[in-house]
Amino acid sequence: MTIRTTALALALLAGLCQPAVVTAAQADEQLFVETPGVLEFTGQMIVRPRQDLYAATNPRPDASPARSWMPVAGQKAAAGEATDPARARIIDQVIEHFGEVDEYIVHVPAGQNENTYAQLLMATGDYEYVTPNWLCYTTDTVPNDPNFSDSWQHTNVESARAWDIFTGNSGTIIAVCDTGADLDHPDLVDRWISGFNSEQDLAQVDGGNVQDQHGHGTFVAGCAAATGNNGTQVVGMGWNFSVMPIRVTPSGTSGSASSANLDQAARWAADNGATVVNTSFSGVDGSNVQTTGAYCKARDCLSFRSAGNDNRNLSGFDHADVVVVGASTPSDAKASFSAYGLGVDLTAPGESVRSSQNGGGQGTGSGTSFSSPIAAGVGAMIAASNPTLDIDDVEQILFDSCDDIGAPGEDNTFGHGRVNLFQAMLAAANPIDITFTPLAGIPDELVPATTTTFDVRIEIDNDTMIGVPTLNYQEDGGSAMTAAMTDQGGDVWRATLPAFACGGDPEFFLSVDLTTLGMVNFPDTGAFGAVVGTAVVSFTDTSEINTGWVVSGITAGTAGGWARGLPQGFSRGDPSVDSADAGSQAWLTGIVAGVDNSDVDNGTTTITSAAFEAGNGSTISYDYWFNDVAGGPLQGGDAFTVEVSSNNGASYSAVRSYTTAFGSWRSDTLVEGIDYAASANVRLRISASDLGTQNVVEGGIDNISVTAVDCTNPGACTGDIADDFGNIGADGMVSFGDFLALLGLIGPCPGGTPGCTGDIADDFGNLGGDGMVSFGDFLALLGLIGPCP
Repeated sequence: MTIRTTALALALLAGLCQPAVVTAAQADEQLFVETPGVLEFTGQMIVRPRQDLYAATNPRPDASPARSWMPVAGQKAAAGEATDPARARIIDQVIEHFGEVDEYIVHVPAGQNENTYAQLLMATGDYEYVTPNWLCYTTDTVPNDPNFSDSWQHTNVESARAWDIFTGNSGTIIAVCDTGADLDHPDLVDRWISGFNSEQDLAQVDGGNVQDQHGHGTFVAGCAAATGNNGTQVVGMGWNFSVMPIRVTPSGTSGSASSANLDQAARWAADNGATVVNTSFSGVDGSNVQTTGAYCKARDCLSFRSAGNDNRNLSGFDHADVVVVGASTPSDAKASFSAYGLGVDLTAPGESVRSSQNGGGQGTGSGTSFSSPIAAGVGAMIAASNPTLDIDDVEQILFDSCDDIGAPGEDNTFGHGRVNLFQAMLAAANPIDITFTPLAGIPDELVPATTTTFDVRIEIDNDTMIGVPTLNYQEDGGSAMTAAMTDQGGDVWRATLPAFACGGDPEFFLSVDLTTLGMVNFPDTGAFGAVVGTAVVSFTDTSEINTGWVVSGITAGTAGGWARGLPQGFSRGDPSVDSADAGSQAWLTGIVAGVDNSDVDNGTTTITSAAFEAGNGSTISYDYWFNDVAGGPLQGGDAFTVEVSSNNGASYSAVRSYTTAFGSWRSDTLVEGIDYAASANVRLRISASDLGTQNVVEGGIDNISVTAVDCTNPGACTGDIADDFGNIGADGMVSFGDFLALLGLIGPCPGGTPGCTGDIADDFGNLGGDGMVSFGDFLALLGLIGPCP
């Protein structure tokens, strides 16, 4: 494995719009809630079929511009269109299809609303996400002080020092997806290039209107790219970038726009040469935002989104391909209004920042709407200053050049920190590369009571290591420990893990302290894990035969009862294949000949396993499927539960209760010592209940296995009872040390049980323990001298 780190050498208009997205991976069902004047339904949804299921049948996965093979609602599809269930199900509702990302804008059908329609579609298992095509509103954070003369944002990000190195160039394009542009503004007039209107679906050269009808777009553009060193008003992050105006708002509005318009605008920018694209609107939570970000990044364009002005904790997502920007104050605190949390990647000045006003003036404004284009301007400066960097390098340098103004390292308030243009220019000119290459892999199974070493090549460019690399480790939640690594020459460093007891699960990572970059970890997040001993699957059940399961309550052959059979793929989300070996059997509720659903009604169906062994350090894993559609969340005592017994069924403990519908198999694991006690007589009991208002309650279980830990030392063999120093501890050799160790073991095995350490022969000198360590064991040992096989 090689890890390479390249590093240092809103609400509409970033505000209150909070788009819930129903996805198959959600742990709890979400409801879409509209707030008049802030976040409103449009009667439309954004729907994306599951790409893993339907990639082969997607008619135009790379289509651009975004015009559909699908007809508008009411028109007949051409031959061969909508041949798969996901598309056929929505074909009569389609308004528009964006083929480049396979997203559909659809009407909510009569008799449904946004919530019921999303739940209905997601329950089929055919869709990646379903979310409203929200209408969002401005958050009143437009400029308000045309006489403000202090651009404090440039002081904090050290712009003047950065401009001593580089000031930007016109070959780099910043796209501003917003309310339009003041094309005559004296500080931007030389920056504009031809843009696009996503509401009209029309390029500016073809008549698309990009004039700013609100003012927000002009202010955003100035934050990133107002002309510098021209004796006029303000300056952006770069002095002379090209700015692509993309208007996303319809005429006659106060600045609101649909999610679909925002996404299409960003994709158009990426298709037409933008280096960075900024969207200072709400809707950052949506899965569609990540889809668009990935589309842009694949075209060497980095997408920036404002975090929002509602002081909300954005912990439900972390977009891999979108830079989400929060707002900081002149004192480098979090702006009181700024969203924060796992989803925020970094911060930038966003309180009373100075920029260009619609109508030719200048002023100040507050909001993450303005933090985002400042960060986007820094990103554009990185890309422009070093054309050899790819877009992933640009993003990494942006992150690593931030000033760490919160808790050490990446945190959930400031992300990677507050952008610093000067540090970014230094890093872009001389990017630091640190590469970790394990020479024989990272150990994931450790021999009990034995130290473990592994070697890693650590190569560093444009920085200097302070001290030596460090191994950091922790055993089973104990105290964090460190150990210095040793130099093996040739940039190779050796890490030594201490001896751990069998059954443990230590975690560890490496760290290197660099003069410029600071502390760098490998892996860059989290830690490596290992099991002490050998992981062995001791029991498995793939449902191809009945291994002793018993059905009670609503029984097999009755609608809703558990039965083993082939999955049927019914229309309400039932699986079409089993989880263990596709095309074969699973345990499912309601598999009855001639009945086209697996719904449990008016009672409980329970399936109980035969007893099996799950010892110390073991885990029990299984795949499960659960659907609950018609009535929404489980009601009136309805349940889908997993219980476990460690006493052969004398008593059970509930360890899992599933409440969220989804359209695919999922996996879960029970851990000995947490969910159950080690025993030779463990049983599972799984129940599906529909006791109150009659919902659709359906379930499935498959692919059950028990993984145990084998504590046998693989270096040992019969007679290998001591290490080289004569201690009791095998070293892979039968040698004189074993004879010395044997002397201290003379006598009966404890408790009279054959097979203790040193008991390798019966009274006749054969290899077979007799419960005594005696002279016969010495004679047997003579024939074993040498290395273990």
